[in-house]
Amino acid sequence: HCSPVGGHFRVNEMLNNIRKRFFWSTCKQDVERFCRKCDVCFSRDGPHRLAKGELQIFNVGFPFERIGIDIVGPLPVSANGNRFILVVVDYFSRWPEAIPLPNHRAVTIATALVNNVITRFGVPSEIHSDQGRDFEAEIFGSVMKHLGIHKTRMTPLHPQSNGLVERLNRSLINYTSKFVGKNHRDWDCWIPSFLMAYRSSTNQTTEFSPSMILFGREMRVPLDLVQGNPVPNETFQDADYVDQLHSQMINVHDQVRNKCNLKSEKMKSKFDLKSHMGYFNPGQKVWLFSPKSVKGKCPKLQSCWEKTYVVHSKLSDVVSRIQKFPRGKFKVVHVDRFWPMET
Repeated sequence: HCSPVGGHFRVNEMLNNIRKRFFWSTCKQDVERFCRKCDVCFSRDGPHRLAKGELQIFNVGFPFERIGIDIVGPLPVSANGNRFILVVVDYFSRWPEAIPLPNHRAVTIATALVNNVITRFGVPSEIHSDQGRDFEAEIFGSVMKHLGIHKTRMTPLHPQSNGLVERLNRSLINYTSKFVGKNHRDWDCWIPSFLMAYRSSTNQTTEFSPSMILFGREMRVPLDLVQGNPVPNETFQDADYVDQLHSQMINVHDQVRNKCNLKSEKMKSKFDLKSHMGYFNPGQKVWLFSPKSVKGKCPKLQSCWEKTYVVHSKLSDVVSRIQKFPRGKFKVVHVDRFWPMET
């Protein structure tokens, strides 16, 4: 199996070659066990199917209670000197923000976030991001601490943990690519119109537009100036405007909470049917899915699975802290990224 002419082939090929020359009663079981324990094969091929943890639901109760942020780029340097986009989305209303930036240093991101989001919509309770060095920098953490914001982060190589932002990123890039000029230097000029289109569109989950959830009225778009608003905003008497608007906002927010809960439960039930999560105990040895891009080496010839890690503790149903055996650094990873080692 391990020789150059054995080729690290799989069970069936190995069985056929052995049975041409040898026989013993437990041949198949022995070959299967040997192939499962082959470190070279597993580090390259991984398991026949990856682990898939159950869906975790994080619903929120009011606008800007929790926001997700991410950086898109690098993009071509625009005529305005921008190369990156700070993307922000509110988990409750789905209200988007996309702020062009010349760089993605922590101070630049923190300044843009405060000036364009926090000073306009208030201080969120939580901010969720990936583990980019800019979001983990001391200055960014200091801003979060001074504003009393709870900073959470997704586990590495698991973008599903920030799915709202990832979908917004995809929509933003897809939109911009359809309008950008041939030299690709005007991409930041199309961001405001994208944001207007997104904010005025009905979200499939909430069944309201972000504008309606946040402000209690639909946004007027250029077409409405010509054709008239297809769904007129409800008009209130001046004397009772605040009370009536407040009642409408309470009604809209109640509907959004109920619809988000129903959609989340339905999505979770469907998702969990395909879940085949492994259960790992502290002290158990595991493989870690850890694809790396190494300068000077071909990615197609590299192994993606790394041994030997030991489960140190379980932080939640789908997240554990593991350690490189015997005394390596600790890592917090999602259950989708590791697999038990054969003993």
